[in-house]
Amino acid sequence: MKKRPSVSVIMALYNGAAYLSPQLDSIVSQLAPEDEFLIIDDGSTDESLDIIRAYAQTWPQIQLITEGHRGVKQSFARGLELARGDILFLADQDDVWHPAKLSKVVKRLAQEEGPAVVLHDALFVNEKGRPLGQRLFTWRHVKTGFWKNLWRNSYMGCCMALTKELKPYVLPIPEQVPMHDQWIGLMGERFGHVILLQEPLLYYRRHEATVTKDRHQSLIQMVKDRIHILFYYSKRTIGER
Repeated sequence: MKKRPSVSVIMALYNGAAYLSPQLDSIVSQLAPEDEFLIIDDGSTDESLDIIRAYAQTWPQIQLITEGHRGVKQSFARGLELARGDILFLADQDDVWHPAKLSKVVKRLAQEEGPAVVLHDALFVNEKGRPLGQRLFTWRHVKTGFWKNLWRNSYMGCCMALTKELKPYVLPIPEQVPMHDQWIGLMGERFGHVILLQEPLLYYRRHEATVTKDRHQSLIQMVKDRIHILFYYSKRTIGER
């Protein structure tokens, strides 16, 4: 029987104690002994680190990296740099993985040769984990395509995984681009293959912090962000010719 590809899960952590344990439970139960779970802390001051260290006593796949304040984008970039797996998952600290998320995404990406990224659907739940009757693909009008995702981003990191072959095109993530997940998705559009999985494989928890994060920017800021993405996308594209 062919051995499945190895997995690296990358989580950016900051003061996530309120919802952290259910997410950790949903992830570690799906890991194989040879997998790794990289948790990049961004200077947490709550009980998050104590929770992680307690889990690490049972789950040796967990590696806690505390290297100061990077921000969420560069925390994920650092995790991608360190990751050794064949398939790399991004994880937020406050969601819950579907029990079949890892196996179904790995099975699909194992069919690809070279750079590829998966984006799967998610069910929205409230702070108590109760369904809100909404799904990611409907909410974000998810489609592939560079121009569509440049202006209205479909890519949400907690619902994404990529092959290790895409890493050289993704890294380094320019500081000036607004979101790591949008950048990864666009690099997948340009240098690899983007796969949409219609099945919801995550319970995306919406609470006050995520609702605030989801509010729209000003038009001026949106235009500035898109100009930055186009500039660094062009530099990365030219550099790979």
